[in-house]
Amino acid sequence: MLSESEAAPPEALTLWPSPEDGGPPAAAGPEPRPPLPRSRRYKEGPSGEQPLLLPACVDDYVAANHPVRAIAAYVEMLDLERLGFRHAGGERTVGQPAYAPGDLLKLYLYGYQERVHSSRRLEAECRRNLEVMWLLNGLRPNYHTIADFRKNNAAALKAANREFVLLCRELGLVGGTRVGVDGSFFHGNASAASVKTKKQLAAELAALEQDIEGYLATLERGDADAAATEAATVSAQ
Repeated sequence: MLSESEAAPPEALTLWPSPEDGGPPAAAGPEPRPPLPRSRRYKEGPSGEQPLLLPACVDDYVAANHPVRAIAAYVEMLDLERLGFRHAGGERTVGQPAYAPGDLLKLYLYGYQERVHSSRRLEAECRRNLEVMWLLNGLRPNYHTIADFRKNNAAALKAANREFVLLCRELGLVGGTRVGVDGSFFHGNASAASVKTKKQLAAELAALEQDIEGYLATLERGDADAAATEAATVSAQ
C-alpha cells in the first residue's frame, strides 16, 4: 500500500498556498495592450451631418483676384439701357419685380467663361456654385427667365460679351484666348510680342465674334434639346 507522500501528486508538494489562504500575492502579469486603431482603406472626411464652423460670408469663399469680381466690376460700369438691354431703365411692373438685366448679363458672362451649355445648367449654378451666388447676390432665376433674357437681348448680349473680352485683353487681365480660363486673370502679358497689328486685331475680333456666336448657338441647342426631352417625358406619362 502506498504512503501518503507516494499517493500525493508530485506538483501538490511544490505549490504555494493561494493568496486567499494566506500565501504571497500572485505576480502581476503584463499590462494589456491598448486596442489598435481601426484600419482605413481610404481617406475619410467629416460626415455631412456633422456641424462645421464655416465662414458665414460668401465673399470669404471668393478669391480677391477671382474672375467673377472682374465680371461684376465690368457690368456695374455699363449703361445697359444705351446698349439696348430691355427693361434696363428700372421701370416698375405690376406683380413681382423683374430680374435686373445686369444680373442676368453677369450670369451669361460667367457661363461664357466656364462654357456652361444650357439655361438649365446656368440655373443649377445659381443654386450650388458659391462663385455665382456671390456674383448674383444669391438670386436664383429659373431657366425660363435665363433663356428669355438671351432671346430678348441677343444683339446687346453679344456686344457686351465681346467688349468685356476685349477690355480684359487690353488691360492685360488675361493671358489666354478666353477670359478667366486656367486662372489666367491678372496674369497678363505686356511683352513686345503681345502688340498686335491691325490685321491681327481684325482677325482676333472676327474669331471672337465667331466664338460668341457659337456659344449662344450651343445654348440655343441645349435649351431645345432639354425642352424636347421634357415634352417626351410628359407625353409618355
